[in-house]
Amino acid sequence: RRSNPDVAAILDEQAQGQAALARTTAYFFFAASPQVSADGTVSYDRRQAINNLLTQYVVYQQLHPAATQTAANDEEAKYQRIVAVGIVFVLALFLLTLAEILGISRLRYSFAAAGVLALITGCVLWPLVETGAL
Repeated sequence: RRSNPDVAAILDEQAQGQAALARTTAYFFFAASPQVSADGTVSYDRRQAINNLLTQYVVYQQLHPAATQTAANDEEAKYQRIVAVGIVFVLALFLLTLAEILGISRLRYSFAAAGVLALITGCVLWPLVETGAL
């Protein structure tokens, strides 16, 4: 420094620039750092970097297409069963309404019995579908 202060100042600027560059580009190497061998050769293992990134990336860990498709199919089947139970309840309501409309006719008791049976069936099936037992 004492022998040549101009060169020392230039080297200081270059060192500061290299340090700034290292700080700004270090973010891009958080997955795996480049390896420098004894002869000065720099190598970077891309596969290790990708594996490190994927193990740290929570969103990627949640993206399992086969498991997601299976879960979607299960939910679709449950939805269809819930709709079917809803149809049973609507059938019960329809049959009980017919029993009420028919008045004193003998069919009234048949429709009422069928309506009560449909209502009981719906009440039994609903919790089974919700818990996944059916």
